[in-house]
Amino acid sequence: MNERIQNLAGLLAALYVTWLLLFQQSSAPPPSHPTTPDQGESGVAALYRWLDTASVPVQSWRQPWHDLANSTLPPTGNLLMTTLPHDVHVVEGELNALLTWVRQGNTLVINAALNDTPTWILSHGDQILKEMEAMTEVSLTEVEQEEHAGNSAEVQLSGASLFLDPIVGHPLMNGVQELVFYTDAATGFWLPSAAGGATLLMQAATERSTGVPGIWEITRGNGQIIVMASSSLFSNRAMQAEGNAQLVRNLIELRLQDRGVWLIDDYRFGMGAAQDPSRFYRDPRLWHSLGFLLVGWIIYLLTSGSRLAQPLPPDLRPRLGDHIRAMGGLLARKLDKVTFGRQMFALRLNRRGAGRQGDKEPGARGIQVQEQQDSSIDPVDSWSGLDTLTTLDKDLLAALKRDAGQLAAGKAVPLQALHNNLLQARQASV
Repeated sequence: MNERIQNLAGLLAALYVTWLLLFQQSSAPPPSHPTTPDQGESGVAALYRWLDTASVPVQSWRQPWHDLANSTLPPTGNLLMTTLPHDVHVVEGELNALLTWVRQGNTLVINAALNDTPTWILSHGDQILKEMEAMTEVSLTEVEQEEHAGNSAEVQLSGASLFLDPIVGHPLMNGVQELVFYTDAATGFWLPSAAGGATLLMQAATERSTGVPGIWEITRGNGQIIVMASSSLFSNRAMQAEGNAQLVRNLIELRLQDRGVWLIDDYRFGMGAAQDPSRFYRDPRLWHSLGFLLVGWIIYLLTSGSRLAQPLPPDLRPRLGDHIRAMGGLLARKLDKVTFGRQMFALRLNRRGAGRQGDKEPGARGIQVQEQQDSSIDPVDSWSGLDTLTTLDKDLLAALKRDAGQLAAGKAVPLQALHNNLLQARQASV
């Protein structure tokens, strides 16, 4: 039964790993977003690098709008570029802080995905209309298809190029022949109107196929809000167009004052200075990793060697250490300390005499002589040669004599100390 559970756990783990490798790795990459690190079609990395290379003060803004007034930025002459719709919604008080900052003499550029439909907007619904009205006090009305039926086929094409024609005489359009933007899916067009239904008059460019405003400007105190009815005018793929690049130059010249900074709002797409815990827990990779660890833990519990598995039978075969311990225990039980001490002295004398006797009588005869010496040894007789050694320590010699006398009298001595002393005496007599 236990083996069945192990096989089933292994099969489930193999299926899970196969699903991760074949299906999760092959899923489509996330869509490109209008952020400074993004080098995809919708990113603004090209704009950021261009401004930085041209020594234009540029910064990736990764804080809430509350912090605009409390930052190290100059009080006026800055430009904040944000793209709608946002991933991170505006909290209470942020919008008032932003509009106050604009009225002080700063510029807000809104790239709104109205007349284009990028891939990253498909999950946002109609959120952009509410955000636009809250930020600009401008309402939007969708233009009927019949009003631009002549170019409807072009608009429906995925990845189609769309164009804005500049309003002659508007300062932002100096040197601009046309502006290019792109849509990734079928898109509609929107007509802005101010409070009371009056059409906005401060237009800078119009969409070519419908004539609806494509760029318009709103004055707020000493600052301005510039609305681009497209999210892709400053994207990586659109910055290669000369008209789009010239629009950036005009914004730098007209809206950035001395020491002013061009801010790109990355915070609204989840790139805050502090990590968002909710985004961390929404990441599917976290749950895939936890699932993988859980399966591995279950397999560990069910396999051999774990607490839930049947323990393996112990290995009861005797080993070399067991034999040595058994022999030592036998000798300790059968030999008393006096006899063992005398044998240690006898062994020392035999080692001293074995060489001399072995030289004269090698082979079996030498062994017989050694056995005869073992049977007749007396510890006291072992000092005939030691007394004449000049290399032997006097204290060591005295200790050996004392132990030999006690053993001759039938008294036990510490065998470990005797062994060490005999070993030192043998080394000194070599």
